[in-house]
Amino acid sequence: MSLRCRTWPLLLLGGLLATSSARSAPVEQLASGVRIDWDAGTVEAEGRCAADPRAPSAEVARIKAERIARERAREQMKKALVALPGARWPSRPVPAALDPILEGAETVATELGSNGSVSLRLRLKLSALPTPPLPPRQEGQKKGRSPKGGEAAKATQAARGDREP
Repeated sequence: MSLRCRTWPLLLLGGLLATSSARSAPVEQLASGVRIDWDAGTVEAEGRCAADPRAPSAEVARIKAERIARERAREQMKKALVALPGARWPSRPVPAALDPILEGAETVATELGSNGSVSLRLRLKLSALPTPPLPPRQEGQKKGRSPKGGEAAKATQAARGDREP
């Protein structure tokens, strides 16, 4: 039996596993550079800033660029969260109330340019919000029930005030 005949079942199985794992992680693009992962219960936003050409060095330019990139990512995250449709929020947050919460967002990726530019990605747990948004309902899903068990389903039920059966 040739090597080709023995490896195709493994490739087929690997493709099926990759397809099934891709379906189990619904990630929604809220805005340009802002994604919400409902299974992980996180929202991520990207921020970028070019280096100041008047700075004496790339290291000095990077300090300001990182601060501005972080502010831009927080602002994009706030705009995207507030813009979620009203049915997704048990009670809609006040944009100004999100500012102190967004300060606690963690930096998960940082890219530093050689000229002092910065590109970074911030992540915030939805549980850090006063009232977390509810994930979109799947086709055929009953009201108040999550399509998957686990942490996301429990958080959704707690936010809606559902009782366990």
